[in-house]
Amino acid sequence: MSLLPYPVYTMGMDPNDHVWVFCKAIQANGERNDDDIINLFCFTLHDAISKWWENFMKAHQVCRFEELEVMFCKHYWNLQMDEKVYMELWVIKQGRNEKVEV
Repeated sequence: MSLLPYPVYTMGMDPNDHVWVFCKAIQANGERNDDDIINLFCFTLHDAISKWWENFMKAHQVCRFEELEVMFCKHYWNLQMDEKVYMELWVIKQGRNEKVEV
């Protein structure tokens, strides 16, 4: 079994970095057909992320890779930012004489 010559995305990775590396691999491999590129991108997604892709493709049966790229980055960047904010808020402790705004 040969390894997939494209990067695999897992939760927690920067989605912009994933797309950038994927696009570089697409260029290096000479991929030009948008449908093939979308299918290859799908194989770089695993677990719950592949479920997001399936739902997206059902709702957008005719789309270009550029649209998929934007929606993927937007969806997973927001998710990462929300988790990051949550974790930062979790460790904040308010001092006895501190105002909430501080």
